[in-house]
Amino acid sequence: MTELHRLAARQQTSLADSCFDSWVTPSGAVRAEFHRIGDGFLLRFPGEADFEIFPDLDRVHSHPEPGLDPDYLESLYTNAVLPILGNHRGGLFLHGSAVAINGRAVAFLGLSRSGKTTLAAALAQQGHALLTEDVIELVRSGAAYELQPKSAALRLFPDSAAYLTGRAPPPDHDGLKQSIPAEAGLAYCAEPAPLSHLYLLGRDREAEFAIRPLGAAAALAEMLHHSFILDVEDRQRLNAHFCRIAELCESIPCSALDYPRRYSELPRVLDAIVRNSLGSGGNDAG
Repeated sequence: MTELHRLAARQQTSLADSCFDSWVTPSGAVRAEFHRIGDGFLLRFPGEADFEIFPDLDRVHSHPEPGLDPDYLESLYTNAVLPILGNHRGGLFLHGSAVAINGRAVAFLGLSRSGKTTLAAALAQQGHALLTEDVIELVRSGAAYELQPKSAALRLFPDSAAYLTGRAPPPDHDGLKQSIPAEAGLAYCAEPAPLSHLYLLGRDREAEFAIRPLGAAAALAEMLHHSFILDVEDRQRLNAHFCRIAELCESIPCSALDYPRRYSELPRVLDAIVRNSLGSGGNDAG
């Protein structure tokens, strides 16, 4: 277990060494920087918070920027820091959302704003129970994988929240994700569910609607973009993580999912996902 110590807020200052890795959004913004501090690490979210990770991974010190919402700090820790530490320890954590369709987990992996959480939320509104959003944790059991349930809430960007709830976003919203509790008409599953299908969302927001099966090699190449890695220079751990992802791709059906990111397209996309996941839709998305 990792113990989080919430320390006083402080302004981020320049660090002596440049980062050895970073997360960059599709728009080119730096989302996170990875720095070394002795044998430990400092994970910086520019303008938001620093997380100092001690070498044994048992302690993390958080230093939020002044004025940062405590709930947002907790979200950074839960949805970024803990999955990074989990993979470093040999677990299997991926960036995605998931629901249970007919008792079996269906997961969506994609970059930020690719639509994975909106798909999960819309399916949950239809009664397909939400398992997790933003972070997928898988536990292997023989040849199968159990997807672990997380928080019974969704965090959606204002436009998606408005579409799904039917309520306009507040006029003073800052464009950050809003929390939508499960009580807002969302089905939720509190028990692990066996993973049955992985969908990898394409990056072209205007692509034609299609669901295409992916071979293990193609799925592996895409899935590595959705991993949480602490130290990209630790070749031994990196190779072990690569092997875990490869085994997942060999064991679980994977499909590429493309569709125009317009809310009017959602009904037929959801219908095709359900039919495909139940094995009755074949590979025809139309």
